[in-house]
Amino acid sequence: MNLLCDLHSHPKTNLHVRNLSVELVWFGRRARHQLLCIVVCVIGVSGCGKDTTAKRIDFEDRVVDSGNEGHAEDGPDPGLDPAQEIAAEARRLETGDGVSKDVPGATRLYRQAIDLGNVEAMLDLAYLMESGDQMMPDYEAAFALYKKAAAHGSPEAYTDLGRMYDLGLGCSQDPESAFRCVSKSAELGSPRGIHDLAGFYRYGYQVKQDRQEAFRLYLKSAELDYPDAMHAVAVCFAEGDGTPQDTRRALHFLRKAADKGVEQSMYVLGKVYFDGELGEPKDRVKAVDYWGRAALQGHARAACKLGDLYEKCKQSLHAEVWYWTAVEAARKQRDQETEQIATQALVRIHQTAPLQPQYYSTTDTVSEIRSNLQGKDEFYLQRRYDELRSRRDSSYVGPTGHFTD
Repeated sequence: MNLLCDLHSHPKTNLHVRNLSVELVWFGRRARHQLLCIVVCVIGVSGCGKDTTAKRIDFEDRVVDSGNEGHAEDGPDPGLDPAQEIAAEARRLETGDGVSKDVPGATRLYRQAIDLGNVEAMLDLAYLMESGDQMMPDYEAAFALYKKAAAHGSPEAYTDLGRMYDLGLGCSQDPESAFRCVSKSAELGSPRGIHDLAGFYRYGYQVKQDRQEAFRLYLKSAELDYPDAMHAVAVCFAEGDGTPQDTRRALHFLRKAADKGVEQSMYVLGKVYFDGELGEPKDRVKAVDYWGRAALQGHARAACKLGDLYEKCKQSLHAEVWYWTAVEAARKQRDQETEQIATQALVRIHQTAPLQPQYYSTTDTVSEIRSNLQGKDEFYLQRRYDELRSRRDSSYVGPTGHFTD
């Protein structure tokens, strides 16, 4: 069943992570420090073809506020101690939240906060060292910082140490230590640690396989409001894995996960409504809404789905927007298959669609576009994507009528 494959393709559902991309699996922890603003366009997709029934949806603004108290313009938060104030300013510099982004400056401030014993600064600097934002990744330094934070009793640090041991990042690969660290994180009550421990039981990794125990842990983590656990619970209910099959509850947890920002849940719900699966009737408007939300959050395959829909509706400009979005997202996710599909679609569009001077540079010809796409010219890709994204974010509206199968 294709839907189950899509459910499983969410990387955080598969916690035996040794062969998974670090960028895809593990860098979700930072959301609690950042204001996640989904830049929403007014592409309202609800149909195409000859039927002129007026239907449109507008993607509504969705902003996930993770706590943005104490911005620079508001002055210091009187409730923060000096170390917390320094760490908060470091986060603003790192993310460019109300100030110019300054990663070296953020690094200096994180170190000052760490010298004052701030555990959150240890975790944040470890993440920064590991992600390599504007610098080469330093896994050894990240591992040392996670270890230091764990010594202060941080449940999140134990989870990250487990990941480092499992992948052999900054240390020798040690699956046994990975299991111990994740178990300690779960014991300390970390929702993420509980979720990750479930993966060990689900796949029998460093412990006897126990699908019922895995489901129990996923459900416990979901009850503690951990979004990726909600997606994992949906998978279990959809498959009857560790619990009786229950498509109604699978849908319930998929919707909860999507509402919490899990883009894979949004993508799967798009397929549920587009194809009429899990007992739901077909609803193309809901499908496009979920795919749009996922695509705007960086889900490459969701963007590719939207591009395909617009291309079938012969709305080549809108199709190009979403195919470019898919290319950009797929490159970040190292998803070569989706990147190739989107790139081939862009070539196809420019082979068949007439150039429109108001949207394209006068120096662009079909052959030049095709050549640049096939050569994957980075400058050209970025320039074209920036042009189209600015139009998407400001003025796009969708066609009217009904989608055709």
